[in-house]
Amino acid sequence: MTSCKFLNKLFRNIVSYIKKFKKNPITAQPLALNDLVKLHFYKNAKGTLVKTLGDYHCPMTYNVFTEYSHIIAIAETGNVYSYEAYEQLNKNPKHFFDLLNGTPFDPKNVIVLQDPKATKKNIYDFAYMKKAETAEFGSCSINSYSQSRN
Repeated sequence: MTSCKFLNKLFRNIVSYIKKFKKNPITAQPLALNDLVKLHFYKNAKGTLVKTLGDYHCPMTYNVFTEYSHIIAIAETGNVYSYEAYEQLNKNPKHFFDLLNGTPFDPKNVIVLQDPKATKKNIYDFAYMKKAETAEFGSCSINSYSQSRN
């Protein structure tokens, strides 16, 4: 999983970009800061069922998230789960209540954070790359640059 420091810097850059351009850096559709969903990741601690300390994991299955994990979030609560937990405990039984706090949710509002089987996206198709728009914060930036496409 990507380091927390990098994700924090990336988040601040996205916020900076939205404040500056008032649009989604990927789609160029209008976007306001209050449209963002605060995500709640769970990190294992000493004494849990997870093998190593400090890894992000699904709070229901305790499976550690890796680059190969299918990960979703519930928009209404921001809680993050493995797709496996969502599929088995929410989707298949049609039980659309957050697994941690019981908040009802619309299955149309499930956010796919990572799907290793999905077609990879080409960064050069992102709106901010096409328009050469830049928003910087510290050493991590969202910016476009000229580079040959493979």
